[in-house]
Amino acid sequence: MMEFFGDGFQMLGGTAIMLVVLFLFFAPLYYADWLHGKDLAKLAMITTFATVILAVSAVGIASPLVLIIGWGIAALLSAASRILAEMIALRERR
Repeated sequence: MMEFFGDGFQMLGGTAIMLVVLFLFFAPLYYADWLHGKDLAKLAMITTFATVILAVSAVGIASPLVLIIGWGIAALLSAASRILAEMIALRERR
């Protein structure tokens, strides 16, 4: 039973660290105008890098549930970054 809680805390800690890292990558996209709605290659590169970080961390823990959650979070982040890029592009067109 103690092993279960130890693994659970390890997964929560790893997830928290990954969320902090992803926030550090995505915060500049929201608060800075360095994309200008045109350079979507940078956004795609950052999204891909975040997906790889999540996938590697999930496989490293070797838990199928964490792998599924990691890919789900990566898919949500990818969709959110595309929406953000479209919002930036629309703002630039005005």
